[in-house]
Amino acid sequence: MHFYGRIDNMVIQQTHFGAQRALRYSLNEGRYCYGNEIHQFSEFVFVLDGELEMTVEGKTEIGRKNDCFLITPFKVHSFETKEYSKIFIYVFSNDFATSLIGEQELYRGRDSALFTPSEDVRRYVENRIYDASEGLIHSSDPEKYYMDVTCCIHLLIAEYTKQTTLTNNSKKSNALSSIFLYISQHFQEKITLDSVSHALGYTKGHISHCLEAIPNFNFNDLVNSLRVERAKTLMLSNRYRNIDVAIESGFSSERSFHRAFKKLTGLTPGEYLKKKKAAK
Repeated sequence: MHFYGRIDNMVIQQTHFGAQRALRYSLNEGRYCYGNEIHQFSEFVFVLDGELEMTVEGKTEIGRKNDCFLITPFKVHSFETKEYSKIFIYVFSNDFATSLIGEQELYRGRDSALFTPSEDVRRYVENRIYDASEGLIHSSDPEKYYMDVTCCIHLLIAEYTKQTTLTNNSKKSNALSSIFLYISQHFQEKITLDSVSHALGYTKGHISHCLEAIPNFNFNDLVNSLRVERAKTLMLSNRYRNIDVAIESGFSSERSFHRAFKKLTGLTPGEYLKKKKAAK
């Protein structure tokens, strides 16, 4: 399962940082408007029909039938359709890709998210990727499906790298990935900009500069969004008082927990629980 923290129109992946052999996918048809999100995993978005407008790191491109987008880790992205599209979204842990192009190159990113797979590659992937993914996730013998999934991903990445060029912002991309990884592992602790700076060896100014690339976003927002999502999980278990939820999630007090929860969700913790129960 994937949990996400939301800040205004920003969605931040909370779980599966460092996970391997993890997949999720969905087929969507109609009109869509997905706001800004950022995550550690990589993501293919296949345009099966219609048009899809994708914005990655401020650059907007339009994909049409048989086009594909690859969003690499820690890139702010959003997409929408003006009229209609049929899309297949395939999110995968980075170990499937780094065995081909390496972690640093994957995190660095390229000048475009858009590419068009050759007909042979497209047909091969269409015929194999869904069944292989289902087998990898659900089979009692997932190993026999692992190579099929990896092969599909490698073929697509090979097509992508042939049609795009590496960007020149590798230092910033590496720093942003390090910041997200560290905070995702320590958000339940007493974590500050000073402590992250000391742990990672970056200046506080550099950390803030890296986060400036994300609209309406700062260090405290990142930490609190992860804490709030952890708090939601604890609240829904019905086993904790608010003060226990606050402390277990990393907040210093119940008051700071309520304040952050209201800011990030638009609801108080009580209103959130009431809404969730009513939806059942």
